[in-house]
Amino acid sequence: MKKHIYAVLARIYVNLLPYLSRLPHGVAWVKQYLPDEGFFIPGLFFFHSFYSMPAVILIISVYSSKRYAIPFITTFLVLTLITVYLNHDYDLAADAQAAIGLIFIPMIEAFFAALALAAGYGIQHLMVSRATKTVTE
Repeated sequence: MKKHIYAVLARIYVNLLPYLSRLPHGVAWVKQYLPDEGFFIPGLFFFHSFYSMPAVILIISVYSSKRYAIPFITTFLVLTLITVYLNHDYDLAADAQAAIGLIFIPMIEAFFAALALAAGYGIQHLMVSRATKTVTE
């Protein structure tokens, strides 16, 4: 039950982070990511359907972190950093094709999150193997 709550919180966090990363530039920058009033709900579903890719990787790290939370921590930190970096100054008004980036940014984030998850598993494996090696000696 506890991991289900963490998974829901991870999904909400990943979906809110692009908006939160644009807040230092002001509300006008946040409104660039919001769809028009006529298509507000379908637009949000469309935008957040792409953000389900990095959210799924973060949820996998929640459910698969058993002994240590290192895969979750590495995935969470890398996903937060790459999301803030890619979204904080992405100007949709700069170009007519700039909105296409809203589709590719979550894919890039998911790629780096998967790399961080793999690195977290590697670090966790090294820690467990060293801990069992010192116990047996």
